[in-house]
Amino acid sequence: MKSGQGIDEHDEALHLALRAVDDDDAFGDSASDALSADALRAAIENAVVSMLTHHPERLMSVLYRIDVDETRINDVMNNAPVGGIATRITGLIIDRMMQKVATRNAYRRAAENTPDEDTSEEQT
Repeated sequence: MKSGQGIDEHDEALHLALRAVDDDDAFGDSASDALSADALRAAIENAVVSMLTHHPERLMSVLYRIDVDETRINDVMNNAPVGGIATRITGLIIDRMMQKVATRNAYRRAAENTPDEDTSEEQT
């Protein structure tokens, strides 16, 4: 999309990277997964740097939509060295996305371990 149409190329790159992070297998244990994790981190950080430089209000909007803890964002913005802000924000984004994946997996496991009401009624 072109700038000025709501989502520019920086937003789009960040959203694509976040969709990949949101994938349950994005940060696996194999060497190829580590490379893809590094590539994802780099893509997210590049988008964060660009948005921080050119559209900080849009970055804040994205962080809000991702549900990154506002206290942690404020801590980074107020206490991180200027050159480290994008790296730390990237870490916050990835941490939040990994929390979402862990929560989703926990609910999925709980659902798999809970007998269906229909099958338990049939057994009695």
